[in-house]
Amino acid sequence: MPNDQMIVFRFGVDARPRTENRLMTGIVNALGIGSLLWIGLIWTLRCLL
Repeated sequence: MPNDQMIVFRFGVDARPRTENRLMTGIVNALGIGSLLWIGLIWTLRCLL
C-alpha cells in the first residue's frame, strides 16, 4: 500500500468518528470529575460524622 493511500485511509477513518470520540472523552471526563466530587463529599461527611 503506497504512503498516499495510507494517509488518506487513516484520515478518512480518523475524521469520521471524531465527534463520537469527543463525546466519549467528554463523558469520561465528566464521570471522572463526578467521581472525584463524590469522593470529596464522602470524605467530608466521614470527617463531619
